[in-house]
Amino acid sequence: MSNNTKHVVMFVLGLAGLFVLGIFFISITKTSGPKNKGLQTQVSQTFNEESSREKSGYFRLSTPETSGISVGQTLLIEISLDTNGKDLTGYDALVSFDSENFEVQSAQSEIKGFEVYKKVEEGLIKLTGIKGPSSEEEAVFAGETAVKLALLPKKSGTYQIALLESKDKSKSKFVDSETNVYYPGLNSISVVVK
Repeated sequence: MSNNTKHVVMFVLGLAGLFVLGIFFISITKTSGPKNKGLQTQVSQTFNEESSREKSGYFRLSTPETSGISVGQTLLIEISLDTNGKDLTGYDALVSFDSENFEVQSAQSEIKGFEVYKKVEEGLIKLTGIKGPSSEEEAVFAGETAVKLALLPKKSGTYQIALLESKDKSKSKFVDSETNVYYPGLNSISVVVK
C-alpha cells in the first residue's frame, strides 16, 4: 500500500472512530435511566443543532475566465479556502457540475505539503485533500487557492458549478490538527461556454 493510500485510510478511520465514539456516548445516555434525563436532553439538543450547523470558514469557487470560454478550451476553476484560523490537516469538497457537457481533466493541489485526490461520479467531483506526514508547517488559510480544477466544455451554454454541503453520505468539510470537523460556507458560479 502506498503512503498516499495509507494517509487516506488513516483519515477515514479517524472520522469513523469519531462517529463510533458519538454513537457509544448516545447509547450510554439512553440506557442510564430517568436519573440522567437532563443529560439526555442536552445530548439530543447537540445532535439536533448539527443539522443547522454554524458555518466555520469557507470554500469558494472562482474562475479567471470572466468573458466566457469556447467549446474545447480548458476551463480553470479555483477552489480557495478560509480555515477561520484553524490548522488544516484535511478537507473534503463536493463539486457539482454538468457531466454531460463537461469532462474533468485534472485536479491539482495548490497547497504545499498537501495531496489532493479526486473521484468523479455522475455530476459530482469528490475532492479529498490530505496534509502529508512530513509537512510540519501550520496550514492556516485566509482565502488562498487550495485546488485548481481543469474542465473541458463539450457544448455551448450557461452552466452552474457549485460546491455542495452534502451528497448521499459525503459532506464538504475540513478537519484541523486536533481532529475537529468544521463545515464551511459554500458558493456556486455560473460559466458561459460560447
